Amino acid sequence: MTYGMSFDRNNDLLMVHAEHGGTRKITRTNLISGVQTVVADNYLGNPFVSPNELTVDAAGRIYFTDARYIGAGPLQLPNEVYRVDVDGSGHANSA
Repeated sequence: MTYGMSFDRNNDLLMVHAEHGGTRKITRTNLISGVQTVVADNYLGNPFVSPNELTVDAAGRIYFTDARYIGAGPLQLPNEVYRVDVDGSGHANSA
């Protein structure tokens, strides 16, 4: 299931895929070619809990939330706000 959506500086569509669909990742889709790539699906090797909201700042950095809203499965990551820099590097609790 897709929750948050936004466009990046290249007008590619960024989408948040939450826990309910089993994918738990952030993707980028080029709307001209249709090619979809994974921007992030883990932090330090641990899968996200349930990414939800997404925004992009003027520098092109992607910010998104990852938190447990329902369910009782084990958490490998705490509820956080994450950032993906233009170079692809990631950071936690950066809001």
